[in-house]
Amino acid sequence: MAEYFFAKRHYEQPRMEAIQKTIYLHIGMHKTGTTSVQYHFMGLREYFLKEHGIYYPPAPGFLNHRHKSLFPIDAAKFRKIVDFAEQHRCRAILLSNESLSLHGVDEASLERIRAAAPGWTVTFIIYVRRIDELCKAWFNEECKNGDLAPGETYAASVRRAYSRKACMLFPSRLIEKCIGQVGRENVILKRYIPEELLNRDIVDDFCAVLGVTLPPEKRAARRLNTSPPHRALPYFTPAVFSSSSYGYTEMQLQKKLHRAFSYPGAGGTVPPEIKQAVAREVETLESGYLPGYKKAFEKKPLSMDFPELEADPYRVYVVELLHSIYRRVHWPERVVWRIGVFFYYLGNKVSWLQKTLLRFVPGSDSEKKP
Repeated sequence: MAEYFFAKRHYEQPRMEAIQKTIYLHIGMHKTGTTSVQYHFMGLREYFLKEHGIYYPPAPGFLNHRHKSLFPIDAAKFRKIVDFAEQHRCRAILLSNESLSLHGVDEASLERIRAAAPGWTVTFIIYVRRIDELCKAWFNEECKNGDLAPGETYAASVRRAYSRKACMLFPSRLIEKCIGQVGRENVILKRYIPEELLNRDIVDDFCAVLGVTLPPEKRAARRLNTSPPHRALPYFTPAVFSSSSYGYTEMQLQKKLHRAFSYPGAGGTVPPEIKQAVAREVETLESGYLPGYKKAFEKKPLSMDFPELEADPYRVYVVELLHSIYRRVHWPERVVWRIGVFFYYLGNKVSWLQKTLLRFVPGSDSEKKP
């Protein structure tokens, strides 16, 4: 009888050497639902650890849903992560940081990971979006965070990215670097085409990559890090939205609101050589790395141009306020939000509402238009 129980216990708890252990480095790219993935794994850290043997380590810092602060890798700290995973007989460690998609993982950090985790396989996970949509979404991100140079337009930001040969415009550079570091068999490439995602959802699709299924009751009740439509991007500046997300002081908020009232135009012409380079990049991804990538352009052709739109302070404030409210409310408040947006975009006839809302802007004069 004792031998039976010993044999049963030995079967239920296999030796760690028999488990295939993988360190997944999810490096984005930007604007591919990475934040939603990060928040779900942060909020369900215990669930994934106990039920699926996947360890999503806590990340220090205010934005503790992503592992930006872990790079460059500190060998001693990372060894503690590996020790914890091995003590809990984990089959995988997941690190997620979309900032790595700008330049990839540096060689020194990768060597420290390998040295601290002997016997573990390093695997990259990369989602690749339409390049033209990524550029416009990235412009939105720079607007929110105040990273644009004074007066910089969308076309100027694209030219800046092109001059730096940024991976935003040339994803194949990032892919090739990752393949050179860990081998093609350890680089998981996915097309970020919404209709192709599992259940049309990035979280479900990402879980499937890891070989797990997320039950409906474990899903977040609301969408995370939603973005406004492209027509609202020129009005999206670092004011109300950013202040609520990053905790700006009142003085910082006033400065950002002042900038919102003198927001530069979003248009400009993207040079032909950049358009041609992006078109060649699409062909490179299709033929060399992501077969079927061109499906993303079947319904809507590749276009690097951004519509010429004029911004005024009333629109800036209303768009940001409505979007900020939308991210924080549940049903039935969202019905009110949608009604407000409907009337706002229906000819922009609600000037009285705009003037009323404008009174809440620090240091502004609601009776004086710029």
